[in-house]
Amino acid sequence: MGEFRNSFWRNCMQLTGVGLSIGLTLFATASVAAADGMPTRFDVYTEMDFNDYLLEERHSAYAIGENYLGWFSYDHESTFDAKTTALKECNARVDRDLKRTNSKTCELVAVDGEYVWKIKRPPPIGSVVLPLPDRPLNNAIFIGDLAKADAIVLALHGCDVPGIVPPDWTQSWYRYFKSRNIAVVQPDSFADPHPEVCPGKGTDDEVDDVLRLRVNQTVRTLNSLEKKFVAKPIYIWGHSQGARVAQIFDFGVDGVILSGDWCGQDAIKRSTPVLMVIGEEDQYVKFGGKTQPITEDVVKEHCPKYANNENRSFVVVKKMDHFTAIWHQNVMDAVSKFLNVKNYDTSYEKWQGAVPAELKSEANNFKTAPLHSAFAIRPAAKPGDKPQGYVITDWEYKSDAEQMVLQECERGGDYETYKPDQKRTCKLIDSK
Repeated sequence: MGEFRNSFWRNCMQLTGVGLSIGLTLFATASVAAADGMPTRFDVYTEMDFNDYLLEERHSAYAIGENYLGWFSYDHESTFDAKTTALKECNARVDRDLKRTNSKTCELVAVDGEYVWKIKRPPPIGSVVLPLPDRPLNNAIFIGDLAKADAIVLALHGCDVPGIVPPDWTQSWYRYFKSRNIAVVQPDSFADPHPEVCPGKGTDDEVDDVLRLRVNQTVRTLNSLEKKFVAKPIYIWGHSQGARVAQIFDFGVDGVILSGDWCGQDAIKRSTPVLMVIGEEDQYVKFGGKTQPITEDVVKEHCPKYANNENRSFVVVKKMDHFTAIWHQNVMDAVSKFLNVKNYDTSYEKWQGAVPAELKSEANNFKTAPLHSAFAIRPAAKPGDKPQGYVITDWEYKSDAEQMVLQECERGGDYETYKPDQKRTCKLIDSK
């Protein structure tokens, strides 16, 4: 017997020419340095294919060809049959996918579970024990009290150098976690020196090295957290490259939330709950080589694990790109259900009547603000108090500007952001 194994993530990226992009962004294609497109490296995705192959029984073989197109052949009566079939079907796949004729470039990677490829096999993903101190953890951003928290979220940032203060859309996630007594730890992956691969920097080999390093960093950090907080559930929230890292190795956590990435080929155990949050207009995510709009049907088509596994779920956010905040109601609903915590209603009231004279300055700022902006008010709590006005400007989406201005307005009072069962105190005056 033989079985076609579609490493869809890698193959789609190869064939469509997707590369790295800007800020907190994605990842690169697999290494293809040879002129004929033959693999020159045993990269992380080849390793994932190889690990899947090792699960096969009886006589089996795994062959790989141009652009990392491969084929598993298994359950054969003889080793010869397994090898012959793997090479034949691999070359046929290269012909079909790359529109070639009579390809004979495929090479055997493994036969009957034994690695035979001429390409040197690096240490398995996650097997390298990095030395202490854990500099990414020492340089981490900590939100909430880890000792008193009910759970911990290990946040894996994107592939650029993280700032001292996370961007507002990221902070919306962290504030939500804190409001549920879930502490957040965001290590700085760049504290262990490694090449910058964003935007569009670094070779394919360097990108592969960065992914391996980040997996090993995460293993080291999790070991430290698990030893210190034995009884606490630990989740991973990963954005962009951080979400890619979260998928190429099974870290054995209690759940994984992915942002700004897609299903691809993942090593996470099917028993581990996973929630994928993806913007309809995510400019860095492609399904089947096509960009937005990303719909639920598109996700179901290209991510079968998320359509047929009760532990895999996803939410598509309308009119949203790569940087999706948690304040969208369908995201809030999905995350609350995923963590089994109380939900939060993100709806709000509009201000009725004239703008108070005390907010003239804020009103003028809003009128002249560029891009999408929003203007909110925290009414006077009692007679003699003055209302407070807040203006948020320069957002790509009006819905984000509205939620952000309300969040900032509420932080100025006694309101605790995203606290369950608490009615919003601020009102939206206007947005554009």
